Amino acid sequence: MSITVFKVGGSLLTNPHLPRWLAGQLAGYERVAVVVGGGEMIDAVRRLDAIHRLDPVPTHWLCVRMLRHTAELLASWIPDAGLIDTAERWQWYLSTRPLGRFVVVPDTFYHAASGDSLPCDWTSTSDSIAGLLAHKLGSKHLVLCKSTPVAADLSLQQATDRGIIDPVLIRWIDSSIRVEWQQGPNAGVMTGNV
Repeated sequence: MSITVFKVGGSLLTNPHLPRWLAGQLAGYERVAVVVGGGEMIDAVRRLDAIHRLDPVPTHWLCVRMLRHTAELLASWIPDAGLIDTAERWQWYLSTRPLGRFVVVPDTFYHAASGDSLPCDWTSTSDSIAGLLAHKLGSKHLVLCKSTPVAADLSLQQATDRGIIDPVLIRWIDSSIRVEWQQGPNAGVMTGNV
């Protein structure tokens, strides 16, 4: 059975209902890998970049490393969730594909030496990192949990054009991966398939 990849938007981290809502969303899946965005933490780096014009490559990798913190937080909020936080645990996860819910720290599978081709600039966000994870796991299902309302029938291209997802994600998605939108808690949860 394929692993479902859930990407939790970082803007949802400050929603007090997220832990309970997410536990309910994940309950129906046997194998789930969760990636979470950086939310306000990464937004602070964006603001610093706007002021100081930071070098994009080191700034990109700084932001990827910062996702470790939001992953650790999210893992602590999901009952019985495992945390894939080292290269060794990542290799174990790849080789065993265990049942259960696992929050995956992005820098365990995506780093400067991994050879992946995401642009090292602001066009790559945790959306494209989730797409990369789905690609690496051979996942057939990617769920994007957003705080923004998303029409159930919105295509990936339309979502890209409207700025709902980053422009890099679409490169990692092909017809073998079903993409589903979920709107976060207290947002009149709407789901749809692409």
